[in-house]
Amino acid sequence: MRVIVILSLLGFGTLVYACDAEVADLLFGNLKNQLAKGEQVEIARQSGFIAGEDGKTLLEPVCGLPVSFETSVEDLNHDGIPEVFVVAGNTCLSGATGSSVWLFIKDEAGVYLAHLGFPAAAYEALDSQNSGFPDLKFGGPGFCRAVWRWNGKDYEHLRNEPDEPGGCDYVHK
Repeated sequence: MRVIVILSLLGFGTLVYACDAEVADLLFGNLKNQLAKGEQVEIARQSGFIAGEDGKTLLEPVCGLPVSFETSVEDLNHDGIPEVFVVAGNTCLSGATGSSVWLFIKDEAGVYLAHLGFPAAAYEALDSQNSGFPDLKFGGPGFCRAVWRWNGKDYEHLRNEPDEPGGCDYVHK
């Protein structure tokens, strides 16, 4: 059964979207067998995205515009429990970068929780690590890359790395 909800956004049009299960189907596409359906739906709910009326488009709820997205499932800390990256966005949600990165990690209770959630075009897991999780480097416009480190509960900013000499000079340190 498909549940439809209709919202009118201050007279600027109407968004029609279905339940989080449809968002999960869009987010996970060919990755469906890597996580249980309930886990996919929980991640979809936390993402805040909505399915478009056509059932093929993912929308962000602020401007109601389509988002490009890529989802990947990885075992970052090699414990046999997958982590989920979602790189998604548009200029309304993520500014000039055009996308943001979220990382979903299972907590001790077995529930996926959202981490990160800031504008970035890409991520890279580095060889350096803390508490079993790799440091993550994020790319976007410009010549400065942010490196984040796991502190045992969350990722936090560790340092900036320039792509070229002076690449991070404009960044507040």
